[in-house]
Amino acid sequence: MRRSAFKQAAAHLSEAIELADRLAGTAPSAASGIDRLRLQTSLGNALIWGNALIWAKGYHAPETSAAFARARELANTFENASERFSAYYGLWAAYPNRSEPAPLRQMAELFLREVTAQPIFPRP
Repeated sequence: MRRSAFKQAAAHLSEAIELADRLAGTAPSAASGIDRLRLQTSLGNALIWGNALIWAKGYHAPETSAAFARARELANTFENASERFSAYYGLWAAYPNRSEPAPLRQMAELFLREVTAQPIFPRP
């Protein structure tokens, strides 16, 4: 566990995000929003699993919450709700760990609104 590649992945993802953000500032068409969103959610997941024990940091860590919050900002630019669910889940999972029931409920309601507004499978 000490030699886990998650820490290296988080470092590389952080660097890639920094480069993509800089590239988006100079040439917006070169750094697609979906790629930047996927980098952010990947970083959040690497931060969750990248510690010796998930309980050492996990979903409630400030770095993890920041990564998923940034992913949510990026995800809000997409019309397709499925692109936003990874970011939403990362934020949603943090709330019970921090004993925050109000935002947990708000995020659950957001999931429900998004799913019912754009169902994946048509209703009979």
